[in-house]
Amino acid sequence: MGGFVGRVTDGKGADDRYYTRYHSVMNAAAKILEAMQANPRDWRLEQLQTVARQHGIAWRHEGTSHCYFKRADGLTLSVPAHRPIKPVYVRQFINLVKGV
Repeated sequence: MGGFVGRVTDGKGADDRYYTRYHSVMNAAAKILEAMQANPRDWRLEQLQTVARQHGIAWRHEGTSHCYFKRADGLTLSVPAHRPIKPVYVRQFINLVKGV
């Protein structure tokens, strides 16, 4: 047959669980990014990592004092892992995500 098979909609299939999980994470990352733009104060490193993961930006934090974000084109950003993250680093991260 080889035709297109639609998404499972009975609420029990693996496709339905994937769809729900993927789209809720995507919405969370979009909301976080929007909130960061509105107010770049008082953000945690885990929130930056969530946004980076959703936008395909690789990150590395191996127990050091900084987290390194690397875009596919090679542009990198080093963010200190202190809480809360200073607004200047959040603004730089937003520019990294948006490709500025």
